[in-house]
Amino acid sequence: MIYLWIFILFLIILRRPSSQVSEKVKKWGNVLLIACGLISIGIVIYAYYSANH
Repeated sequence: MIYLWIFILFLIILRRPSSQVSEKVKKWGNVLLIACGLISIGIVIYAYYSANH
């Protein structure tokens, strides 16, 4: 559940107008978003697999 909130928070940060967020920050935000997405997907798959096997 906490990963869902983190994901929503990142979406809110990335949806700000471009003038407020520098290109460097936006680039690192995208990198962090992708990393958090992969980690959370991995945790969900691992939890699902370990619960059913």
